Amino acid sequence: MARWVQVALLWGACLANAVGWFVRLEPAPYEYLIAALVLVAVIGGRRHLRSADATYLILLFLFAIFNAISLMRTTDLYSSARYAFITVYLVISCVFFTQLIIWFDAKATQKIWQGYLIGSLVAATLGYLAILEVPGFSIFKMVGAWGETRALAGFKDPNVYAAYLVPAILYSFHKLQFATRKLHVFSWSFVFGFLLANQFLGFSRAAYLNIFSASIIFCFLTKIYSANKLLRASIGLLMSLSFLILTFLLRPGLLSRHVERFYSSDTSYSCVVGLASPVFTEYDVIRFEVQRQIMFAILQNPWGIGPGRTEKVFGCAAHNLFLRIFIENGWVAGLCFLVFLGISLWHVLRVMQIYTGEKRSERAVLASALLGVLLNSLFIDTLHWRHFWLLLGLVWGADTVEVREGEESGEK
Repeated sequence: MARWVQVALLWGACLANAVGWFVRLEPAPYEYLIAALVLVAVIGGRRHLRSADATYLILLFLFAIFNAISLMRTTDLYSSARYAFITVYLVISCVFFTQLIIWFDAKATQKIWQGYLIGSLVAATLGYLAILEVPGFSIFKMVGAWGETRALAGFKDPNVYAAYLVPAILYSFHKLQFATRKLHVFSWSFVFGFLLANQFLGFSRAAYLNIFSASIIFCFLTKIYSANKLLRASIGLLMSLSFLILTFLLRPGLLSRHVERFYSSDTSYSCVVGLASPVFTEYDVIRFEVQRQIMFAILQNPWGIGPGRTEKVFGCAAHNLFLRIFIENGWVAGLCFLVFLGISLWHVLRVMQIYTGEKRSERAVLASALLGVLLNSLFIDTLHWRHFWLLLGLVWGADTVEVREGEESGEK
């Protein structure tokens, strides 16, 4: 492969992920860069293509096909076609990242994570300055109906912003565990603590579930038991707590507004399910009712109602990735996607078991981040999250490289 193609693909992937925090405009800069990189890969790398797992490609192909088939059921062809196009584009981005890792392995993985960390730090910095009400940064926060302030950065929704930071938090925690110099330990502690604090400032309940579950899974998979690793984790958590304490000292009413939001809401649903505290808001009651309606509608629409039609048909988003796919794209698309996700998880956990130490920890980042997104997906529509498809691409790229290396070592 020509040198210029390698440089363009590796640094282009780094740059694309570095600007992935800004999606206020659509198409976003990320979209243009990925489209350009796919074109470069097709032109410059077509002689060097190495196929990924056939099952992975077949399932993605079927999912994309049945997205297109469900267009026949829509009553608004333009908006549905646009939604389906974005879905297919993200599928292509997943395949692109898989191919990039198949070509360049560790180099590609390193550049992707470098870009993702840069993008996460930029987003967290902008969100943090906005929360502190620094002049000129107000566009990077959102003020809700109850007056609560939430970090937003370059995203349209603080729920996406908070979830976007989770893979970077896990990766920085991984780097902190294996840092060899004191300066590196301090640097990664700062990065980990700063990102974790800003993830909290997104005030997203689903994202809290994401980071909590992903962190527990990561610690379980990597067996963080040694005193040295526990000490480093404690340093990172103290760093995060320091940022939060500073934030609440400078903005004393910030947290109380969020508490008022829940305790001032309609708690009737909480009483119905037997909860003593008002965990659910009035809007949650509407969401759960819509989800109940969607479940019944799925049984009546085996071919779906058309891409992106949930909000117009039911008056509210599904707030559940799996319900959205089944109701919009039909049973076959939903089953293909579920099988694809199941196999993806199985593959990343299988590959992780082969390694020990730092390599095992790297794979554990992917496994825990992907599981965190999937749990998040039970409460949020995550189909068009760019980092979701990036994680899937990283998973299948790592798996394919491992299979290839095993075959090559067997031949020897």
